[in-house]
Amino acid sequence: MRFLTFLVIIFSSFNLASALEITLNYGKEKGVDFAVLNLKNNHDFTCKPNINLQNKIQSISCYIEGIPQSGFNPAKGPFFDLSYNMVKMDSKNYMKVEVMPAKDMHVKLFSTFLDLKTPLGVPSGERSKSKSFQIVAYNGANIPFLDPSFEVKNKDTINFPVTILGTEAPTLGELDVNRRPLKYEVGQDFEAFSNIKDLMDKKEYLNALNAISSALKRYKDSLFLKDMIYYAIVALSKQPGSDPASIIARAKDWISVYSRDDKAPEVIYYLALAYIKQSSLKNAKYYLIRIISEYPNSRYSPLARMSLANMLTTKADLKQAPLLYRRAYEEAKDLESASEIAVSWAVFSLNNDDLTNTKNLLEKVSKANPTYFLENISKSYNLAKELADKGVYDLAAKIMFYLSQNAEVPSKTHAEMLNDAGIYFAEAKDYDNAHKANLLFIHHYPDSALVKRVKSRDDGILFGVNGSNDKKLARYEYLIKTYPNTPTAKKALELKAKVLYDEKRYKDVIALSPSLDKNLALIDGAYKNAFMSDKDCKDIASLAKNAPNNLELDLDTSIKVFSCMQKKHLYQKANLMFKDKHKDINDSAKLANWLYLQAKNLYALGDDKDAIKASYDVLDLAFANAKPEYYDIGFPLFSALFTSGRKDEAIKVAKTLDARFGDDPRLLTVHFDLLNLAETQRNRSAIKLEASKILELQAKNGRSDFSPYADFLLADTESDDKEYDKALKVLNAILNTDLKPQDKQQALYKSANIYYVKGDKQESVKRLETCKAIDAGSSFGILCSNALGLQQDTSTLP
Repeated sequence: MRFLTFLVIIFSSFNLASALEITLNYGKEKGVDFAVLNLKNNHDFTCKPNINLQNKIQSISCYIEGIPQSGFNPAKGPFFDLSYNMVKMDSKNYMKVEVMPAKDMHVKLFSTFLDLKTPLGVPSGERSKSKSFQIVAYNGANIPFLDPSFEVKNKDTINFPVTILGTEAPTLGELDVNRRPLKYEVGQDFEAFSNIKDLMDKKEYLNALNAISSALKRYKDSLFLKDMIYYAIVALSKQPGSDPASIIARAKDWISVYSRDDKAPEVIYYLALAYIKQSSLKNAKYYLIRIISEYPNSRYSPLARMSLANMLTTKADLKQAPLLYRRAYEEAKDLESASEIAVSWAVFSLNNDDLTNTKNLLEKVSKANPTYFLENISKSYNLAKELADKGVYDLAAKIMFYLSQNAEVPSKTHAEMLNDAGIYFAEAKDYDNAHKANLLFIHHYPDSALVKRVKSRDDGILFGVNGSNDKKLARYEYLIKTYPNTPTAKKALELKAKVLYDEKRYKDVIALSPSLDKNLALIDGAYKNAFMSDKDCKDIASLAKNAPNNLELDLDTSIKVFSCMQKKHLYQKANLMFKDKHKDINDSAKLANWLYLQAKNLYALGDDKDAIKASYDVLDLAFANAKPEYYDIGFPLFSALFTSGRKDEAIKVAKTLDARFGDDPRLLTVHFDLLNLAETQRNRSAIKLEASKILELQAKNGRSDFSPYADFLLADTESDDKEYDKALKVLNAILNTDLKPQDKQQALYKSANIYYVKGDKQESVKRLETCKAIDAGSSFGILCSNALGLQQDTSTLP
């Protein structure tokens, strides 16, 4: 741990309630800044990391029971933000200290509870409770002063406190395998030993063995002789294919000299395992029992019981083995050994068809220490295979998928693991994870010979739903919600639409269409069938708003939809859908209907040129086939001809309309346009004709749309032609209606003039007086007043 020699420590501290001490240390290692926050209390407390969805620690919460005498102000720094608040849990008061990493910083939580100045070693690993915790903040992939391989081996924990109380500039020299300081001058053998230790930490056992062999030859009297031979025994035991005889020889020599060393139980354990490899079970049993009897409190005593149980294979041993496993498991000294014992026990149970115990044990390891399965990937891979062979697919899948996540990518092993995981998840009916494994395989190995099979299997687990349509729809809806914005969701949506289509739920299919591929054939089919079956014009028009413009409908359905769209004024959309459709209609009656709709739509869009042509065709067909329901196209035809200056054609159409529609009130606008034309041309006979026609139509239909305009124009024309009685008849008739004051004044004035011309001055004066009495403020009121004055003046002349 030489790096501490190079640390520059700057610290500040303060106390809370004379109990919780917080110390902040800053340092630099290999050019990288880091900080260590120490929290120390006089009784145990808890610190827990809070993990986000990206598996990153977003904050650390520490809970100290009790109420402090005083708190502290929230603090912000380049590495941490520190704050606290009081919380209540299980009816107890706690001070909750919240440590939040600054932007771009990573944090790690460690428990430290021993003083390194004592001869005791510092255990590795986190504790749920401790009197002392350290939080390290750093910017980068790894803690600057901790080797990555060391982190993996020790589960990202630190095995010494960064700060040593009582020293102003703390440094820590080299430690031996018992974590005791070495007091000697650094020599070449130290460099060799450091290299060996690094290789062992990285689990490069073959390289470590070569380095040990070289060092032992060069430094026969090295201070590290014991440790190097120990490492050689460990490396040989861990290296696949090692000769057990070599392990036995070295281990027996080492034990004979260092039997009281704290590593002795471990070395004896490796010795026993070597004998097991040699099938020398008697010797193996001897050494395993020796560990249990001579080192009962060591880590390897429970492991020795486990190995004894592993050796029991006969039917007579079936009752004894579980007892040994159970005791070994209960006495396990750490998580790693407990995991190894649990897995061995699980394998025994699996081989003896006790699947319940197998699952129980492996699930505990999977939850508490999943990285154990990475200690021997080949062994774990075979275990997953054996579980699958016994039908324990859920655990087989979890283990296999976990192994795949830690395998080299790309590699044959990784591909096999993903493929197997997908199969096992599917067998366990865990379709979501099966899909996840399949997608990873397809992503990483698109050119694999297995990819088609994996895709087919994936489709089967996701979409292969047996049973009723309701079950299928429920499954597809689940996939849509679970995998939004993915090819899976897209396919599920298409299958859902197909089921709905098969159930003739066409409107439901149409509702899904915005999210479906617009080229999907069943969308057009849904619209076609919906239009054909629906009889509600309002619904049809509503559906048509979003219908494909190139939708191919039969003529009868097109006519129905076209008509409904016009009723709801969807002229532009109707034009897009139907403008160029059905050009070859052989049935003249249906052709008339189609052209009738086309003409009306073109008029609504202001396309009078094409509308006029279509209208003439409609009228020709309607007259030829005696289809009076299409005659009314003449009304917009007249209007289009008239406004476009084709007056003669318009007049001809008007005559046809008069002949076909008689007293139809729609003729009023036709004759009003003709009246204005006659008035513009000062054609008195035409004025009389059109005005009279308007008054006649109004009378028959109980309307007064163009009165008194038409009445006054007719009266003026009759008066100009000295047809005074006819003019008075018109004016007197209008005076009997409910006129506006100014219109009434106009009628009175004009009729007074006619009476005056006819010599009935008395009636003339009477009407002028009535006119004058009306308070309308109109010009005709003034004319009435002036005319009355003139008549009164002339009456006094001699």
